[in-house]
Amino acid sequence: MKETNLKGVVEQLKADIDQVSMQTKGLKNGERFKSVRKLSDLRNILTKIEEINRSVDNLIELQHQKRNNQA
Repeated sequence: MKETNLKGVVEQLKADIDQVSMQTKGLKNGERFKSVRKLSDLRNILTKIEEINRSVDNLIELQHQKRNNQA
């Protein structure tokens, strides 16, 4: 259940970032570049969070399998 919640939150944040990114079109080039760059950095952080979450889920699954094999 936690995985689904985190996944949903990350997906919503990415969608929000995309929407805010579209709103930067009216800014001057320098301001827009800074904004888009920050938003891109945030998106990359969210991607890393997804990767970490998958890795943790995989480790938990392996731990469960090992426990089941030992029992």
